[in-house]
Amino acid sequence: MTILHPEDDPSDALFIEQTVPRHGIEATVIHARTAFFVGLGLLLGGCQSIPMGDSQAGSNLPTRVDLVDVRWVAESIGEVPAASGIESTLQVDVRGQGSGRGGCNPYLTQVTTQGPSIHFASIGGADMYCTREQLAQESRFFSALTAASTLRIEEDRLSLADRAGKIVLRMKRTEGWRSARA
Repeated sequence: MTILHPEDDPSDALFIEQTVPRHGIEATVIHARTAFFVGLGLLLGGCQSIPMGDSQAGSNLPTRVDLVDVRWVAESIGEVPAASGIESTLQVDVRGQGSGRGGCNPYLTQVTTQGPSIHFASIGGADMYCTREQLAQESRFFSALTAASTLRIEEDRLSLADRAGKIVLRMKRTEGWRSARA
């Protein structure tokens, strides 16, 4: 991740660090380049939905019904516990549309599953002011989603592992989110 300060040339930076007054105090924020995320949003918006796999021939229901219509909150990313007060979340609807918050910014992705296999397509996000801690967790969270190749759900816990079998993300099921059915 490239972070530039206001005195640097921002033309090549994905993230720019800036000190701004917020709520009567000076806060250091890091914000993403809008053009990058607008372009990524247009790219993802033009993509066709990727099905999650059929539970029956001719059906558009996902194989992993235990994954959809649930709000998952990160408990740990790799070996690092999720920061207190910073939520990294995942919700998947029946069409395989994944969304949530990385730690600060909302994001969208397409999710495909086949048995225990899982894949997250390109992750696109918004441009919001974030603290260093939020962006650090968000970066680790998105890296974990990208690295994930298998999933395991036991009761109210979701574990994602990479190709080597190492757990890259542990999440807990929470209440309060339901997708619009297709």
